Amino acid sequence: MFSKRNIFISHSSENKEIALQFSAFLAGLGFPKENIFCSSIIGQGIQGNEELNKKISESIKKSKAIIFLISDDFLKSSYCMEELGVGWYLSQNKKVNCFYFVLPDIKLDEVKGFVNSKIKSFYLLDDAHKNNMGEFAEILSSIFKLKTIKHVAMSNLEDTFFSSTHSLFNTIIDKKKTIKEKEENDKIEIDKLKKRIEELSDAVENTKIKNSRDLEFEQFKTIEKLFFLFGATKGLEEETYKKVSKQIWFIAINRWKKIQTDLNIESNNSYMCKFVSWVYMYDKNMVESYTYFTKYLRLEKSQIYLYNVENFLRAWEGDWKEILAILQEKIREEEEGIVKDSYVETYNYIKNNLDVK
Repeated sequence: MFSKRNIFISHSSENKEIALQFSAFLAGLGFPKENIFCSSIIGQGIQGNEELNKKISESIKKSKAIIFLISDDFLKSSYCMEELGVGWYLSQNKKVNCFYFVLPDIKLDEVKGFVNSKIKSFYLLDDAHKNNMGEFAEILSSIFKLKTIKHVAMSNLEDTFFSSTHSLFNTIIDKKKTIKEKEENDKIEIDKLKKRIEELSDAVENTKIKNSRDLEFEQFKTIEKLFFLFGATKGLEEETYKKVSKQIWFIAINRWKKIQTDLNIESNNSYMCKFVSWVYMYDKNMVESYTYFTKYLRLEKSQIYLYNVENFLRAWEGDWKEILAILQEKIREEEEGIVKDSYVETYNYIKNNLDVK
């Protein structure tokens, strides 16, 4: 049962080990584990068959304090940013106390947009700012009217926390460096592919020789490779979509579609179909988005987890019959296992949470 003595730890699932150590720190201050909500810790998060989004929303509203562990992954998560917005709103109405910890894989000036403009006070969570934990502990103990622990005990808690998180912090710092290097390398490769697409287009238009079909097919595969580098296997993040001009997206997509017509072929790449669906979705063209989303569902032979398709499911306001029928067919034909479980999860979510007529 939740009460106003609860603490909610908001974090990215990628930082669950850090959240676990933070929960242990709070327990050391005297907070019972059952009063600390952390979705990544068994026994302190979702129980049984509880619905994730609903339970998290209820838990935030019923908490007296919310601790945000803000990392690069946190800022990229729509769920985390939604929790941040709800928490900030409640704090402005004096309904909850919010504490914002910035993890060492980002700099304070990177915490931009809504976070930076609305929130004025942050704690830096790294070895160089250990004293922040002591200051935070005093404020939190005061809010919950707990006895402040002695200086020596507090120092031991700080040392334990930072020794436990040292390697975890290094891991997320290294991860961000790796991602940045990959983005830089991908940008170089993307620029090369864009240039190659243009060269192939000119070659197709300027030649009458028999190998023009080969040139078109090469261009077709080059476009798919280009979109693969943009993240086609995972879908398309809206932030990535906005970084590239709309013209470039649709020059590539329209050319990809035209080559299929010219050569009388059809792409069997499920990831590509999902990617194209996402481009149309962000362009607010839900009719075309739906067309390619259903193609993706039919072609996909691996898992179709909810988190991979929820963006489309939330945006779609049309009829669900075809989508449900495709999922039902896949459930019937798939053997028991994680692939079938993913189909069932997505099917049940649509039936139970969306306006299915």
